[in-house]
Amino acid sequence: MNMKTHPLHQLLGAQLKKPDDVDPNKYVIIYYSGGHGAAVDFPKATGLQRGHGAAVDFPKATGLQRIGSSIYQNGGVIAAVCHGPAIFTNLKVNNELLIKRKKVRTFHTSGEKLLMPTDRLKEHNLPFMEDLLRGLGADWQVIALENL
Repeated sequence: MNMKTHPLHQLLGAQLKKPDDVDPNKYVIIYYSGGHGAAVDFPKATGLQRGHGAAVDFPKATGLQRIGSSIYQNGGVIAAVCHGPAIFTNLKVNNELLIKRKKVRTFHTSGEKLLMPTDRLKEHNLPFMEDLLRGLGADWQVIALENL
C-alpha cells in the first residue's frame, strides 16, 4: 500500500513523520505500541523496512531509540505495551541499557505461549517479552490478578 493513500496517513496528514524528522526536545512522553497488530503498516510508516512488527523491528529502530533516550534524559516518560518493550533491547542512556534494574511488567512467557500466536518470534529466534526483559537486566515482576 502506498503510504500517501494509507488511512493513517490521510488522517494525520503532514503530521506523520519518520523518527529522524522528530525533535525529541518537543515531547515529554513516548509510547511504544507493539504486538502482532502492528506487524505490517507501523514499521513502514516509521521508516523501518522489514515490517515484521515491534518484537522484530524495535531492537534495530535506532531513530525511535534516539527519541526515547532523549525524552528520558530530559525527565520525560517512556511507556510501552504488548511487544513494544522490545524497544528496550538497544535503548540506552549514557551508554547503559535504560531498562536495567527498572521494574517492569509484561506478558509472562507461559501466558504468551498460551494466548498469542508466537510464529513471528520463533521465525526470527526472538525471546518472549519476559525472557527478553529479564535478560536485559530488568526487574521483571508478575502481575497478580487479585490486584487488578
